Amino acid sequence: MTSVVRWVEVHRLAVAGRETAIARDVGSRVGRVWLARPRFADVARLAGLTVILGEDALAFYQLGRARHATGDQTAAQAAYDQALSPYQGAGDHGNEAATLVNIGQRRDFAWCGPERRGSYWREPQPRPPRPREPHSDEPHWVGPQRSVR
Repeated sequence: MTSVVRWVEVHRLAVAGRETAIARDVGSRVGRVWLARPRFADVARLAGLTVILGEDALAFYQLGRARHATGDQTAAQAAYDQALSPYQGAGDHGNEAATLVNIGQRRDFAWCGPERRGSYWREPQPRPPRPREPHSDEPHWVGPQRSVR
């Protein structure tokens, strides 16, 4: 068995045995690995099992990322909302900021309908004119020069 498969089995046993600390630790590690790969449905299932044991901000955050990646924006928003209050209560400003950024992105995504989304995000901007170089008869050398023998 590979190491990830073993950790998933440890998580399953921890959830079955109601070992909250082990399930949270292992679930966060496996979720982090799977979020880096396209295993979003597995992350959602793993995080869902972890939050059964109690409120866990990281599990809710990973659940939100997985739900967003699978296209369920409403469930992603709900998971991010549930992740926010434990981070605020613990004074974890870094994770609170990351959660708020994701909440803001979901709200922007929902506000900007499909007809506006393309023009809003990909509207071409005119390029500023390039500054003109002064005319000179002498060559302009850039970089190191070799001596010619």
